[in-house]
Amino acid sequence: QHGLFAYSDLAWGSGCGDGLAGGGGGDGCAVPLSATVRTSAAIFNTGPAGTAVAAMVCATFTLTGPDGAAAATATAPTLSVGVGETATAHATLSLASPLLWSAPSPTLYTLTATVRQGACAEAAAAPTAAAIVVDEVSVTHGFRELRFDADAGLFINREHFKVRLTRALTLTPSLTPSPSPNP
Repeated sequence: QHGLFAYSDLAWGSGCGDGLAGGGGGDGCAVPLSATVRTSAAIFNTGPAGTAVAAMVCATFTLTGPDGAAAATATAPTLSVGVGETATAHATLSLASPLLWSAPSPTLYTLTATVRQGACAEAAAAPTAAAIVVDEVSVTHGFRELRFDADAGLFINREHFKVRLTRALTLTPSLTPSPSPNP
């Protein structure tokens, strides 16, 4: 998705077990305590050919909650990207009590990577003048835990999710023999 990637780990409270019995519903384990989001963005320098000077860029990652407010922000170290080259910015965001995605409540966050020209210290010191935004891309992200147990089935966010399977039959017209070429 446009070179912006994210994956998350949920931290559940102590005593929540491994979720084999479900883990939800009244035992204090239905909501994780926190989430860690590991992000990366591929940054490609499309500067003019023949330019020998690498661009200094700063990538900031912002996780926006369903309410539209910034829930977490992290800045990657300053990158030097040569013309025609790609560099990858990495950052880790932490979020307390994330709202979970589920089938009945598909809660989504938005992760935005903003790339600014210049070193990160310069961008922080003068966010309006010196830190020219050269690119920005966003993707949606849902927090959920999926687990399949061979005996108990599928669990989403430590709650059993009953899967109902159906068999799809495809009916095709019967094949009729072609007329013989020799009557």
